[in-house]
Amino acid sequence: MAKTLVGDTHNYFEFEQKAQNTHFDLFMPKPYRNGGNYNIGGDVTGFKSSVFVDGSINNPEGADSKWILEMAFPFSSLQNSNNYNVPVNGDTWGINFSRVQWKTEIVDGKYQKLKDPVTGRYLNEDNWVWGQQGVINMHFPERGGFAYFTALPVGGNKVAFEIPEEQILRKYLWLIYYKQQEYRRINGKFASSLSDLGLNEKLERGKSIPLS
Repeated sequence: MAKTLVGDTHNYFEFEQKAQNTHFDLFMPKPYRNGGNYNIGGDVTGFKSSVFVDGSINNPEGADSKWILEMAFPFSSLQNSNNYNVPVNGDTWGINFSRVQWKTEIVDGKYQKLKDPVTGRYLNEDNWVWGQQGVINMHFPERGGFAYFTALPVGGNKVAFEIPEEQILRKYLWLIYYKQQEYRRINGKFASSLSDLGLNEKLERGKSIPLS
């Protein structure tokens, strides 16, 4: 049976890759905003990657065009226990892709991250993302995109895809969650009704749901 694994934002993986083809991965039991702490003690057994660079790396004077990354890993490596999921035809998983873009300047012929002149800390990075999230923070898994698995061969008929209805309803629940967190921050307690959050008591089918 096909299933939707867009989840509750708990127990997810992050994979990072550089143009030098160096790799880093971590497991998150829950997002940082909920008190989550990353785990880098695992090993993505069977992971493979290849990088093609059309230009130079870390050379401000180089003529750069693009770089391309290919990654492959067995589904058995996506686990934090002895259980893991192998997708079947029609499954939908939550997923997103991001390119981290730091604010830099060139000093003595090298890139250098910009710092806040007041705090002395590096300025926050930007993210170029595949699935627009509305916030510069990749650790909002509920705001990512979807990977749809199909048994149809590549290059054949176009695969029809619709966002699962349960995910549309879940967006409304997440909106309530965001509103409740903000309400508690201001009032020191959770709201007792949707009207206290400025939301309608009834969700209209097909109506666009904002995420703020």
